Amino acid sequence: MAVTSTGHIKLLAVFQEDEVFKGSPADVELEIKDGTGRVFLETIPLSKVDTQISTRFAKEMACKFADVDCSRYDFFYTIKSPAGIVGGPSAGGAISALTVAMLKDLEVDQEAAFTGTINSGELIGPVGSLKEKLVAAKESGIKTVLIPAVQS
Repeated sequence: MAVTSTGHIKLLAVFQEDEVFKGSPADVELEIKDGTGRVFLETIPLSKVDTQISTRFAKEMACKFADVDCSRYDFFYTIKSPAGIVGGPSAGGAISALTVAMLKDLEVDQEAAFTGTINSGELIGPVGSLKEKLVAAKESGIKTVLIPAVQS
């Protein structure tokens, strides 16, 4: 991996507007630099604590899955979403996938979006408001959406 590496992946978010939940596409950017294993998260506009925790956990699971010593790198994640506040763990799977792709120098399909939590054992778990997320994907022209296999 290069000293500095950047990439991004599409994901699907949900926000509440006038007591109605609506889906929207969002984007996660990642920049990896030489460092000491720190994780930095910027969310535009804001994030809840569970998103911050999920991002740290997603990075740890990705490093384990990729079999890379991530204590030599710093990870700078930026989540951009039209939602007022980014919350919940459903970006964890996308963040893990993006992190693995960058650590292993793999390409990410920019025509697809991803939603799913990341759980211990590197398993992708279910998400809430899937219908709203799929509607948002369709309305924004996203043709492929990766969802958890365990989603009911």
